[in-house]
Amino acid sequence: MSKVRSALGYSVFSKWLSRAVNMASIVLIARLLTPEELGLFSIASAITLIAAELKSFGVGGYLIREEKINAEKVSNALGLSMILSWGAGLVMVIGSWAIADYYEMPDLVFLVQFLSISFFLSPHIGIGKSLLDRYFMFKHKMVAEIASQVCQFAAAITFIYLGQSYFSLAYSNAIGFGVELLIILMIKPALYTVKPAFNKMKGIAKFGIYVTGTSFVMSMNANMTALIVGKRGTAEEVAYLSRASGFISFLAGTITSGIRPVVTPYLASKKRDGERYAEAYFHAASLMSSIVIPALAVAGIASLPVITLFFGDQWGASAPLVSIMCIASSIHFLNTLAPSLLLTGGLEKTMFLLGLMTLILNTILIYFLYPFGLIYVPLADVVTAIMRFVFLSYLFKVKFEASIKTQLSSLLPIITLTATCSAWAFIFDHFIMPFSAENAAIVVPLLGVSTFLVWISTIILTNHPLKIELKRVVSKK
Repeated sequence: MSKVRSALGYSVFSKWLSRAVNMASIVLIARLLTPEELGLFSIASAITLIAAELKSFGVGGYLIREEKINAEKVSNALGLSMILSWGAGLVMVIGSWAIADYYEMPDLVFLVQFLSISFFLSPHIGIGKSLLDRYFMFKHKMVAEIASQVCQFAAAITFIYLGQSYFSLAYSNAIGFGVELLIILMIKPALYTVKPAFNKMKGIAKFGIYVTGTSFVMSMNANMTALIVGKRGTAEEVAYLSRASGFISFLAGTITSGIRPVVTPYLASKKRDGERYAEAYFHAASLMSSIVIPALAVAGIASLPVITLFFGDQWGASAPLVSIMCIASSIHFLNTLAPSLLLTGGLEKTMFLLGLMTLILNTILIYFLYPFGLIYVPLADVVTAIMRFVFLSYLFKVKFEASIKTQLSSLLPIITLTATCSAWAFIFDHFIMPFSAENAAIVVPLLGVSTFLVWISTIILTNHPLKIELKRVVSKK
C-alpha cells in the first residue's frame, strides 16, 4: 500500500503541476490569438485526436494488466503500436488535403500534417510510460511529462510572438512530444526497448481491439461537436465550445488527473492478488465525485465571471455553454472511473459497445440541435450522460453485485455536498456580490475560498466519508 500511496502522491503532484502549466498556456494563448484562429486549430486538433486513439491499440493497457510480461512481449507490443501508429500518421498526412477541402480551410493541410508528427513518436513514448505505470514509477513519469509540458508552453508563446499565429500550436506540439521521447529514452524503465518485434502480436491485438475501439469512439464523442459545428457553423463557434469544454476539463482534471493514472494499475494489482477490486473502485469513485461535482455545480452557476477571468472578455459567449456542460459533466463524472473497472474485469467488449451507443446518440443529437442555436448543442451531452449512467448502474448490478439501492444510497452524500455548495453560490450571487464580467477578478477568488469553507464544513457536519480521508491527511502532517 505504501508503494501505491507514494505513486499516487507523485502522480497527483505531476498532474497538478502539468495542469497549472497547461492552464497558464491556455489563458495566455486565449489572449494572444483570436477565437477564429483558435477555432481553426481546434478543428485540426479534433481530427488528429480522434485518429490518435488508433495508434496504441490498447498496448498500454495490455502491459499494465497482463499478469506476467517479458522482453519479448514488450517488443511485440511496440511492433503492433508502430504498425498502427505510423499507419495512422501516414493516412493523416495523405488525407490532409481532403480534410482541408471538406472544411474549405486551406491552412488545415499544414496543421494536420504537422500535428501528425506525434504519430511517429508515440509508440516508443507510450511503451515507456506504460512500463512506468506498471511498476509505479510515477516519479520518473512526472519528470517526463512536466518537462514536455514546459517546453511545449515556451515554444508556443515564442512562436506566437514570432508571428506564426495558430501554426505556433502545431510546432509546439511536436516539440513537446520530442522532449518527452528523449526523457523516456534516458529513463529506460525495466524491459523497455526501442526494437520492435512482429512475430507474436495476436494476443496483444486481441486484447487491444475493444480497448482501442472504446478509446476511438470516446475520442470521437469528445470531438464530434467540433467536427459537426466546424462544418455547419463557423470556426468562432468551435472556439467558444472548445474554451467551454477546455475549462471544464481543466477544473475536473486538476482534481482527478493525478488519481486516475493510478486507478487501473491499482485495480489490476488487486485482481492479481485475488482481492475484491470492485469495492475499491466504488469507494474511489464516490470520494472523487464528492470533490469534483460540487465544484462543477458552482462553476456552472458562476460561469460568466469564471470565463472572463480565465480567458478574457472576448470569450463571454462560452459562459452559457459552460453552465450546460457542467450538468453533463457532473452526470458523467459519477462513473468517470468505470473504464478502469470494466478493463480490470475483462469487460472490454461491453465498454466498447457502451462507447459506440453514446457516440451514435450524441452525433444525432448534435446534428439536429445545432440549427436551433449554439446554446442547444451541449444538451446532447446531457442526454447521453443520463443514458450512460443508467446503463452502467444496471451493469454494476449484474456484473459486480452492486444493487441499485446501494448505488443510489451512495449518491446521497454527493447530492448533499453539491446542493449545499450550489445554495451558497446562489446566496453569494444574489445577496453578497453579483456574478458579472466586470467584477470577475474579485468574485472568483472570494467565491472559491468561501465555497471551499462551505464544502469542508458540510463534510464535517454530515460525517461524510471524505472526513476520514481528510483526517488521515492532517494526521500525517
